[in-house]
Amino acid sequence: MPLPLISIIIPCYNHGIYLDEAIASIHLEKYAGRFEVILVNDGSTDAFTNQKVQEIALRGDIKVINQKNQGLAKARNNAIAAAAGDFILPLDSDNHLVPEVFLEALDVMLNDEDIWAVYTDAIRFGDRNDYWAVGAPDAYQLCHLNYIDACALIRKKVFDAFPYDPQMPGMGNEDWELWVRIILSGKQLHYLAKPGFEYRWVHAGSMSINSTIPKYNLNKQYIFNKHFAAMSRLYLASFFGAKGDMSYKKRFRHYYHTVLLAKLGIRKMKV
Repeated sequence: MPLPLISIIIPCYNHGIYLDEAIASIHLEKYAGRFEVILVNDGSTDAFTNQKVQEIALRGDIKVINQKNQGLAKARNNAIAAAAGDFILPLDSDNHLVPEVFLEALDVMLNDEDIWAVYTDAIRFGDRNDYWAVGAPDAYQLCHLNYIDACALIRKKVFDAFPYDPQMPGMGNEDWELWVRIILSGKQLHYLAKPGFEYRWVHAGSMSINSTIPKYNLNKQYIFNKHFAAMSRLYLASFFGAKGDMSYKKRFRHYYHTVLLAKLGIRKMKV
């Protein structure tokens, strides 16, 4: 019986200088038949990137999709639609994969059909060099902030029900909304405490910080409003269930109250 195929999807927008590194980290020559790679050029305007994508297309061992700029969510969704694998593994174009760890993650998922995704730790490199220990899944923490990276092994069937949402007000947190949807639906996320990828850390200047905070707040508001019914059930469970860190339960309740008051027209949400 042939081994299931993992489809690695790499969206790229003007990151051509990193593509050779990202693809080399997959070790396609070693793991032929275990992985397929789908590169999505999301309307890059950089001449070097477009030339690099053209070169990669000529290799013959990587699927390349060229499209008008549609944003990260649609780029990933288009790649997933073209994927042959039963498992999807998103990889940012400037990061590096540790393929052996995700083959181990595949074994975990093959042994438990109830696990919808496996995520891992990471090693940060670039302007910061350290080990990123992510931690176990916690619904209340996950509703507060996105601490799980997009680079995780996910069953392709998940995306039949939960495609990446292109309506997120701020691009870059599409994976956050996906994790929240999965965990609110009662499906399992599994944490594998090994470094499955290397995350390129680029120092954020003050302008980036100022733009990231409102984007985070807008996305959090969007997620709570979109899933408010499920959030209400989670809110009730926070008083009776044993699962979840108490400090994050309290933060979750506080934010839930804020959203509820806004829905009732008593208080306005702040960005």
